[in-house]
Amino acid sequence: MPSRGPQAVADVSHGRGGTWSDAGDILFTPRGGGVVHRVPQRGGTSEPVTTLDASRGENAHYWPVALPGGRRFLFFIRNTRPENSGIYLGSLDGTALIRLVTTLASGLSAPPRGGRPGHLLWVRGDDLLAQPLDLEAGRLTGEVITVASDVRVEESQRVTFASVSANGRLVWASARAGDMQFSWHERSGRRLDVVPISRGKIVQPRISPDGRRLAFARVLGGTADIWVHDFASGATTQVTTDPDYEENASWSPDGRRLVFEGQGDRFVMVATLDGSAPVQQVVGQGRPSAPSCPTDAQSCSHVSTGRMRTIWQSLTSIIRAR
Repeated sequence: MPSRGPQAVADVSHGRGGTWSDAGDILFTPRGGGVVHRVPQRGGTSEPVTTLDASRGENAHYWPVALPGGRRFLFFIRNTRPENSGIYLGSLDGTALIRLVTTLASGLSAPPRGGRPGHLLWVRGDDLLAQPLDLEAGRLTGEVITVASDVRVEESQRVTFASVSANGRLVWASARAGDMQFSWHERSGRRLDVVPISRGKIVQPRISPDGRRLAFARVLGGTADIWVHDFASGATTQVTTDPDYEENASWSPDGRRLVFEGQGDRFVMVATLDGSAPVQQVVGQGRPSAPSCPTDAQSCSHVSTGRMRTIWQSLTSIIRAR
């Protein structure tokens, strides 16, 4: 490409990986819960090259890696059934996908070098493994070897924090770098104390209107659930158990319910915390934003951006009816 500085190639909302093929195509996933797309390197209209198979529990195709020759690529399939998650071999000609390895981490490709075959690299536990990859046959061969330990995999989107160069050198991030912890701070920024919740990828904290509880999302193994911590008792309770992705909880004004975003087809859901009603879907498809429930009002709102439109929807009657 001419050296003219950065150029817009394709629209991306929340990118989940990109790779440049020998054939001059860029493969990428443009949004969370999306599939792999292809666009010419000079820009233009992108087109999907993979399709989610909902019957197998697939909910995302992420982190494509172009392979030598320009036609084949690796990518990660995230699945509500862990046994179906893994690194797959895809092709731009639409031939059937080949699962290379069952794993909860994206893959890397080490190119052939010095007469040695190319390798697939992936993470098991926190070990980075490698095995020869026969592209012509579409299968792994030879022995599995461990090439590094303490390698981080991002809990929600399952990207492996590692990279391999053409000369075979590796870099990676420590698995310990992903642990998070909630803590109390003064307005000046000085930390006062930690909240006694187990470390991990814990995100999106929301304090209840009465200040007695904390709602948050815990991300683990490619899924996320809503939890609630009681400051007085120290008890932490899991609110959702669906194998898909729940996040962005907001308290109802009375503190009795949590309104949150469900991944499936991006629903708004309501959970009643006393267990008197099951978790229920209250707003249908359309990729809504995180719901918001102001503490000084009797309504909740969200924005839906499906089909190129924006809609404000009040959840007042829904919240009051439950």
